[in-house]
Amino acid sequence: MMAEGWTLFDKRRMPTIPEPLVTLQKGGNFSYNQAAHQGLGEPEVLEFFYNERERKIGFKKGDPAAPHVYPVRKQRNSSNYQFSGAAFTKSFGIKTDATLRFKAEKQGDMLVIDLDGPAGDYTRNRKQESDLG
Repeated sequence: MMAEGWTLFDKRRMPTIPEPLVTLQKGGNFSYNQAAHQGLGEPEVLEFFYNERERKIGFKKGDPAAPHVYPVRKQRNSSNYQFSGAAFTKSFGIKTDATLRFKAEKQGDMLVIDLDGPAGDYTRNRKQESDLG
């Protein structure tokens, strides 16, 4: 019997985060959580968009037959998903020297992150970083 107020941590059951989050990984690839994946309609592939003036990245469910889409892969032993983005970030000169997590916002059928918005740095030293450009 557990003392009042204590909860046993069960590493097999991680809490589901209800808000969509996108992580820009060091090196330029992306990952997002289950809320983001469901918000986009559980896509097999994604289209990428960039608004250079506003410094925002958009992701949209794509047609698997289109030549410009990127496949989404479920991460092993996780509820998160990964997709390649190194060519995209390099093409637009987006810095990828730290791993940064962004709250994503649904705008129509697109999931959008603001590169100038608050971001958490998830590298080992856990310092805060918001300057990507």
